[in-house]
Amino acid sequence: MKILNTVFILIVALTNIVSTEASSCCPGDDCLSGDRRRALASDEQVLRGPEFDDCLEEMYENALYADSSHVSYLAIPKNKDSNCPIIALDNGFSAGVNFEQGGVLAPMLTILHEVPEEVLFLDYTVTLMYLLNAINQLNPASYVISEKEYNIVLNNCATFILDLMKEVGLDYKDPNTAANIENYVGKSIASNDITVGKIRKAYLEENKGIYHKASFYVWNFAVGDEGMTRALVRSYMNNMVEE
Repeated sequence: MKILNTVFILIVALTNIVSTEASSCCPGDDCLSGDRRRALASDEQVLRGPEFDDCLEEMYENALYADSSHVSYLAIPKNKDSNCPIIALDNGFSAGVNFEQGGVLAPMLTILHEVPEEVLFLDYTVTLMYLLNAINQLNPASYVISEKEYNIVLNNCATFILDLMKEVGLDYKDPNTAANIENYVGKSIASNDITVGKIRKAYLEENKGIYHKASFYVWNFAVGDEGMTRALVRSYMNNMVEE
């Protein structure tokens, strides 16, 4: 049985650096287009919803969806004719209430009616029951993040999904898997000038002093913005592996 490639999600959420100008880990909660129903992943009534009753043994493909400032993990019915729901998981704001308004980041489960364009399929299938059990085992409520607790390196939007990967046994150190994620997510982030600016700002805050700042600018010039965003994705994955 292959390892569940749920990596996604989350890895790029780390690019949403918290500041007074940040509005949401997933701005406006509109990262996923189309009609949808969004709820807290910690709500057991959601995980036991009637839409899942006849789908627990259904095989689901695993994929990532990046929209330039946020990443979500998608679980998509392998049978394209199935009436089973398409599921997206991310760590975002409920009802669009951001940090400035006193909101917190929390694991969210969204039911979609269509698959977004340009997703990254991860060549793995798992039953819906297996995925829902993994979510429940992690106790999503323990992954709520306030503005004060948010940390770009240690405690960000990606933490919940990365731990979910560990729960289902994902080896995201696999070179092919890691490279695909890094390339897909890094390219998406690099397309957003605002997100790139926040990443650059975070790097400069981490590397104080004239020498360090000069070295960063030389490196950034050499690798470009996409090289910088890929390095951030790679670094975060490596840090999670070391924990």
